[in-house]
Amino acid sequence: MNNYYLFIIRIENINLYRRKSYVLYKLLENLYRLNSYDFYSGFNVYNKLCNNFSVKLLNNYVENRIRAQKIKLNTFKIELKNEQTYFKIMYPCIVIRSNLLKPTILKIFNIYNRNIFMCNFEKKDYVWLNNYIKK
Repeated sequence: MNNYYLFIIRIENINLYRRKSYVLYKLLENLYRLNSYDFYSGFNVYNKLCNNFSVKLLNNYVENRIRAQKIKLNTFKIELKNEQTYFKIMYPCIVIRSNLLKPTILKIFNIYNRNIFMCNFEKKDYVWLNNYIKK
């Protein structure tokens, strides 16, 4: 299974990190692996770097427009013929767990916002979602 983390990068940081994706990935990876005693400083870095997702809007869209089963609050499951995808919509990020490299739900999130940066911290992989969808 592949674990993807989606982050909306603030518009003022797009030009800075568009060509320096590795630096952005390392910043987000450090936040991901942050110890609890460094939470406050990590929270400040996150707020300068990223925007929050609109959880209510996305939940409403998924519940009414996509063939996804709601498992828990903000957590959904998509089971198609050859796809098994789970995703959780949270304010700081969206976490997707899928058996596919390109789960279908990524297209929806790309439409929602074009400034999403996608990381797979376990495989040390990262990409701008917009570029990934185009391929």
